[in-house]
Amino acid sequence: MIQDSQVLGLTEKYIIFHGSIVFLTGVLAGVPYWLVIIRHKGEEIVRSWRVAHSFLCIYGMVMIIVGLLSPHLAIGAPIASALLWSFVVAGYSFVIAFIVGAWRGCRALTPWPYGLNTFLFVCHGIGISGSLIGIAIMLYGSTKAIL
Repeated sequence: MIQDSQVLGLTEKYIIFHGSIVFLTGVLAGVPYWLVIIRHKGEEIVRSWRVAHSFLCIYGMVMIIVGLLSPHLAIGAPIASALLWSFVVAGYSFVIAFIVGAWRGCRALTPWPYGLNTFLFVCHGIGISGSLIGIAIMLYGSTKAIL
């Protein structure tokens, strides 16, 4: 049987691992960003790759920081699992939304027109929801730890 301390240790490692993958994806998104700049593509295309590159690098770092801070939170195993999966699902949803969106030229600010734009809009929504859940757990765990 896995104990709470083991779950918390795995949570830390998994968030750092998956955050590193999201960060790497963001770094690698810098290659097409660079290519669209030197090939003088339109400003809209350059902007979409800049956003994908910047956001994924930042979100990957946020996930790594959350992983590093997670041992200091006063949370049990079930809440630690919720913290882990909220950030992991959010991170990969953002990877799909930003990379596919930049590649296909979809901003996905609305679900219309239906199809790919709707799918990417949902991915953004999942990413935002996971982030909010994870941030709420971080606030709860840190507040509980200091009180």
